[in-house]
Amino acid sequence: MAELSQAQTFLAKYNLYKQATEYIGGWIAETAASIGFEVPEKNQKQPQTKARSKKRGGKKNNPKPKAAAVPAKIFQIRVADFVPMANAIAAVGSEVDSEIMVPVAMCKYFNCAIQTRRQVSKWFKAKFDGDRASDARHEYFIHVLEDTFATLRPFLRTSGPKAARKDAPSATQNGVTTHNRFAGLTVEEAAALADEEDFSEENLPKVFEVELQQDEDDGDEEFWIALSLLLQEQQDMREIVRKSWSNYKDGTVDLIVAAMVTDTAIKLAQKSEAEFELLVTRPKQWPVAKYPVGTLPAVLFYNNHDTFHQWPLEEIAKPSNRLGITAVGQTEAHFDFWPVYAGLKFYLHKHVTRPKTVPQVVPQDLQEPEVHERTLRSIELAQIMRLVKEAQKRPKLWDAVSQGLLSMFSTHTIPIWLTFGVQLHFDSQDILGDKVAKTHFELEVYLNEMMAEVQEMKRDWEEPFIPEGYVPHIYVPIEEAFTDIDPWANRDGLADQWAALSKYAKVAGHPTLKLLKSEKMYFFRHHPLLNGMMKYHFFLHWHAFGLSYENCSVSLLMMSHVYVGTRLRHPEVPV
Repeated sequence: MAELSQAQTFLAKYNLYKQATEYIGGWIAETAASIGFEVPEKNQKQPQTKARSKKRGGKKNNPKPKAAAVPAKIFQIRVADFVPMANAIAAVGSEVDSEIMVPVAMCKYFNCAIQTRRQVSKWFKAKFDGDRASDARHEYFIHVLEDTFATLRPFLRTSGPKAARKDAPSATQNGVTTHNRFAGLTVEEAAALADEEDFSEENLPKVFEVELQQDEDDGDEEFWIALSLLLQEQQDMREIVRKSWSNYKDGTVDLIVAAMVTDTAIKLAQKSEAEFELLVTRPKQWPVAKYPVGTLPAVLFYNNHDTFHQWPLEEIAKPSNRLGITAVGQTEAHFDFWPVYAGLKFYLHKHVTRPKTVPQVVPQDLQEPEVHERTLRSIELAQIMRLVKEAQKRPKLWDAVSQGLLSMFSTHTIPIWLTFGVQLHFDSQDILGDKVAKTHFELEVYLNEMMAEVQEMKRDWEEPFIPEGYVPHIYVPIEEAFTDIDPWANRDGLADQWAALSKYAKVAGHPTLKLLKSEKMYFFRHHPLLNGMMKYHFFLHWHAFGLSYENCSVSLLMMSHVYVGTRLRHPEVPV
């Protein structure tokens, strides 16, 4: 759990990247303009002064209007302008009496922007076939930032001795030879040195706002960079979740811990997805009405895999009967976002186009000779939850994945977080392997042991300060919590629902229904996350019950009075 809280979120990463890029552009533009370099400015409407009052009564009733504030400048620059402006700054900075000074903390902004771009470029190359035009755009901006930094590097300083010049690597001040400590350092080394010496970005001087003008390709690239950062965040969280389930399997942590880490990761993914829509500007060709956020990873996958271009984008990105290629293109272990999404959207299309039935998928429907194993499992899981939705009764308590799949059949959308959650669900099953059913057994044992203690306390209730025969209300919440879980996790309540569904002609022959009936408690025995969340739910009620019990019985208070009284009367008695 601590690792999840320490992980940098999508919002933090993207905001820092945007802040770094805009500050670099703003500082360069403002500095270049101050030395005479022509930097375009955005035309802004001049504020108008308010009309003078027409009331009579002389000057007292007609005060002189205040001068309107002049709007701050907004520079308009392109990425291609970075290096020419940096060269102009360097040319003036090389003069003997120049006062050009590049704040040291800017190293950290340069490093942030460059490393973010490199990270995204590396991620693309590892997971996709590769789009040469896209790779070229990534590399172009990286080179622009690196060249800009290299040009300005000789002038990095805070105060004191002048920066090293091209014709004079060292300077003398008061008889002491000094040199620029940053000369020859890479951007990573310079940023590390700035960090060591506590040069903070918060202390950087304010600069005028800058508007980075982008052509259609540049705007597109920024959009996909933001999405890539979101998917990278999910991949990072996924490794933490996988580690938690491995620790549970080894006996290092409790089931509740693994389940709560998983649930927290899903909630963070939900938060990031909402932030993406609020924060990132969409290019005109990807409107939200046509491409909801849940479809964007599939669009990204499609754009970077030539093998998918044999089909229309709409068939790949949105629910359709086109499964596409799922068994290839996954070059990195555990990166299977597309196969999982492909399976979910394939079955969702079946559900949408056959609203009066409970659709079943047979091998002939898949239209592909090879199908990714997790695509098949996604289709199976979707069918299971569709049958659960058809049942007359079902549990009140659900995990996020199960609840998300049930909602999918109503909203007809597949959020990014849901695909991510299904990945985590499969991860937990795969890591636990043949021990996956242990999670249900652990839930059963915990429920029955804890409830037995509650019943024993209720039966043997005896307090000197409580009226005889009085049964306090404190038992009601925990008994209700037990009642919410017991019929399903202990008594296989779903088996009754499967039996009832078998009587309906539209469901009776469903192969997934046969699977669910093939093993007692099949659903719970294959759902570690749900078992963990149910255990957590009862765990909370158990502790709340303990606090309520003490509040009602005041047992500890009475014991403390006895203890204090004994110590006062017999201080020699050992504690």
